[in-house]
Amino acid sequence: NARQPVPSASVDYEIDVMSPSTEWLGNNLTTLEAWDGVADWTTFQGNSAHTGHVPVDVDPNQFSTRWKIRALALSANFYQNLSTIAASDGQFFVAGENKIYARSEFDGRAVWSHNFTGLLQYPSVNPPAVSDGVVYMAAGQQDSTYLYAFNAGDGSLVFRSPMSSQWEHYLAPTVGENGVYTNAGTYGGLYAFDRTGIQLYFAFMDQTSAWTPAVDSSGVYGYTGGVLQVADPVSGAILTSINDPNFVNYTYEIGGSPVLGAPGSVFVANYVNSLLNDGAIGNSLINFDVAGGDIAWRKAGDYASTPAYADGVVYAANELPLRLEARTEADGALLWSWTPPQAGDEDFESEVLLTDNLAFVSTNLATYAIDLDTHLTVWSYPQTGRLALSRSGILYLQGTEALTAINVK
Repeated sequence: NARQPVPSASVDYEIDVMSPSTEWLGNNLTTLEAWDGVADWTTFQGNSAHTGHVPVDVDPNQFSTRWKIRALALSANFYQNLSTIAASDGQFFVAGENKIYARSEFDGRAVWSHNFTGLLQYPSVNPPAVSDGVVYMAAGQQDSTYLYAFNAGDGSLVFRSPMSSQWEHYLAPTVGENGVYTNAGTYGGLYAFDRTGIQLYFAFMDQTSAWTPAVDSSGVYGYTGGVLQVADPVSGAILTSINDPNFVNYTYEIGGSPVLGAPGSVFVANYVNSLLNDGAIGNSLINFDVAGGDIAWRKAGDYASTPAYADGVVYAANELPLRLEARTEADGALLWSWTPPQAGDEDFESEVLLTDNLAFVSTNLATYAIDLDTHLTVWSYPQTGRLALSRSGILYLQGTEALTAINVK
């Protein structure tokens, strides 16, 4: 039983050296298991506060491509922020091409879809939200506009409730404790419905397109450019109204949502203004103090997408200068910044997505993960897209040509 010496051994191996322009090959359909204590990615920027934060640590050395399919939304929807994904219970949901799609997280296969062509006079679709087994979305325009609710499992209709509108588009509805909230209205406004489709109220707000409110137990927060308004979640009474005196309305679009920080702290920007004249107009990242009824601070720049927030820090993608910024909630002071590494990186094309240890953001060339401690790039993938991170541990990259799923656990 004595151990025998082995003079030499041969082991087959292969080394892949990857760069930001290297696309990983192959599907990796690993078993899906939900994270304990982590909520579903239910709406725009993940939750009703739109923080873009998923409270987990992830190891970039374990990331792998899961599957890749064609994009399920028109390219125009990408730039209007209308191709965002919601995910729950092993399925994800996205709208495009006058349809809403439900697909399996496991392999991307179709589960059900609903086509609005021929059902609505103006069959435009907007991105979905999902909560407690029901998918919500706004569809249609003019006097053919509705909030729809579908059974997440089989796509059967739960309700269809009428709304008024003109030609606007809306980001995903926001679901709160007391109801479902969405931008709409012939001359702008905020609709609230209970979970059975009964209208709770309609609150007049300035007419702007492509936004969604943030919601907590005490208020519904709508930023329409010139003013932040806080409505009662049940009655719709306007509790607080804070003007933004520097706002100039160029487009009647917002392109994002308020982000809720600590109680009474709300981050906003007019994101679409940053896209005008190749960023020459710019905008400001603003923090409102709701209790004080005033603007706490403002930072001028070119903020093209909704920031993310966690633990007293707001993470915002600025294009003037081109960098991801980590700023303190208290006064907006810059803690650190990260600059995209490739010479061809020219702008940001996604919201910021956070885990407890990484920040994800897409540029025009790639999607990057940045370590929150070292501030270094620790992972990249050569596709740009709107980002979502499901409870199953799948990072979604919804681009104009492809939808790619990345295993992150």
